[in-house]
Amino acid sequence: MRFSAEWWTGFGLVFAALGAITVLFCWWMDRRIARFAAGDAEAHERLSRSAGNNVVEMKKPPEGG
Repeated sequence: MRFSAEWWTGFGLVFAALGAITVLFCWWMDRRIARFAAGDAEAHERLSRSAGNNVVEMKKPPEGG
């Protein structure tokens, strides 16, 4: 089966767009994670809120076991 030049151009443009979106998404997530790891309290709060009800507060074990 032969594909026309127009088909290959469209195919390439779609994959280029998907690649660009993937790169931007990874860059954005990397920034969020880096700010979280650096101890940015505001970023920590935002990430915790965006996680919704899946966040479980860690409690300290009782003293003396």
